[in-house]
Amino acid sequence: GGEEIIYWIKLLDYSSGYYMRNIIQICCIISIFSSQRSETLTERIHQHPYN
Repeated sequence: GGEEIIYWIKLLDYSSGYYMRNIIQICCIISIFSSQRSETLTERIHQHPYN
């Protein structure tokens, strides 16, 4: 019933917050891959402030 819908909304809110952080990290990695050659990739990752 109604309680079940509220439960799913809470679950989606929690999981979307968790997954959004992962998606942002993945997007950063993809942008590094697409904009840099592979030999400069590790250099960029070590300079990245979040790693």
